[in-house]
Amino acid sequence: MQEKPPRIWGAWVYDGEDRALGICLDTPAWVSWLGAPATRSFSYPVHDHAHGYIDGFMTVRKERRQRGASYWVAYRRSQGRLRKVYLGPAAALTKQRLDTLAQTFLVDPKEQSQLVGWTGDSE
Repeated sequence: MQEKPPRIWGAWVYDGEDRALGICLDTPAWVSWLGAPATRSFSYPVHDHAHGYIDGFMTVRKERRQRGASYWVAYRRSQGRLRKVYLGPAAALTKQRLDTLAQTFLVDPKEQSQLVGWTGDSE
């Protein structure tokens, strides 16, 4: 059985068992947690503000570039396709940036190429 990734809820990080890890977003502890080798992914809620509920979660993963630097990318399956948004290095992952980019997953894919941070669909 696969272990659940940590989840962001509000401004806090929870482990796979829904226990708070004591890490608040936008703090030095947050950036340190993102940079830790053991931190490879987490899930982040996609709020549909127009309807007033959470439409699901995006999976945020740490990936390596050819030159060895790490960066973060968000994925979400929507309308039968896996969609991908580049988020940037750990220092760029603020709550505001995550909230803004989570909204890109609520936009029709045909309009998405015009949004900031959009990198295209993956198969």
